[in-house]
Amino acid sequence: FPRLDTPLWGIPDRAVSAPGLSDTMEPDQWLDLMADDTPALRVQFFGAAPAAEQRYWRGPVMTRFDGHVWRRDPAAQFRTPAVVEQTGSGWDYQIDYEPTDRRQLVALDLPRSAPAGARLDADMSLSSDRRLSALTRWRLQSAPARRFDATLSAEQRRAALQLPAGFNPRTATLARQWRQEAGNDDAAVVRRALAWITTDFSYTLETPVAGRDPVDAFLFDYKAGFCQHFSSAFVVLMRNAGIPARVVTGFAGGTRNRIGNYWVVRRMEKTPTCYEVYAKDPQGKRIEAFFDPKTFERVEER
Repeated sequence: FPRLDTPLWGIPDRAVSAPGLSDTMEPDQWLDLMADDTPALRVQFFGAAPAAEQRYWRGPVMTRFDGHVWRRDPAAQFRTPAVVEQTGSGWDYQIDYEPTDRRQLVALDLPRSAPAGARLDADMSLSSDRRLSALTRWRLQSAPARRFDATLSAEQRRAALQLPAGFNPRTATLARQWRQEAGNDDAAVVRRALAWITTDFSYTLETPVAGRDPVDAFLFDYKAGFCQHFSSAFVVLMRNAGIPARVVTGFAGGTRNRIGNYWVVRRMEKTPTCYEVYAKDPQGKRIEAFFDPKTFERVEER
């Protein structure tokens, strides 16, 4: 287990842990962290650093939804990692991870393998073999994916389409309407949803308390919210349209310290900005959608 012999950055060896990533996500969660500018991790690159749009630090993936709370699939840790075809280029880097007293880790999307003392699950999320009760150091390699889980098993497809019965009826009705109008063109549904969100919605931390149907309220009533609202609503909309999807949490961004030649990722940059959508166009081309509700700028397809 890669515990440091000597603490770095002036942090004592038995540091008090701070909130970190978790295995659940719900509306109004993490509000305290959005104003927390303390470091979550520091990164040193050996070679080129990723461009701004590539600095997504992948954390726990949320698949199960009960109408209010998203949770990780506990079976993912026992399945083999997904089949990934990565590009030849990538990044070699070292993370100094602040203590959280949890096991969840992050890596640039997507890690090539798990470092010693950690495991990589079927959702390509990293976790430590032990609780992160002190500052730890991890050496990692990552590269963008050319193809990722191109074919879903029946079990994976069921998990990525699961929805509780009787919740968010207005969202379900709209998704079925879009599906009927788009036929078998999943990509048309994805683009329509992204166009709607970028046109009619805004980012704010001031939102009403979530009720019984939080996705309906967000999409049709106040049309404003923060990361959890956007990601949850988008995935629920996709699943109701018959498109497998899930929420990916983590950190987005990072600031370079030119004096020390390392990057700092702060807790306030914790955000579920990435949705993985298993959609295909009529020609069978896989579509993956990414969207950052803080800037309304990053929309990509792969």
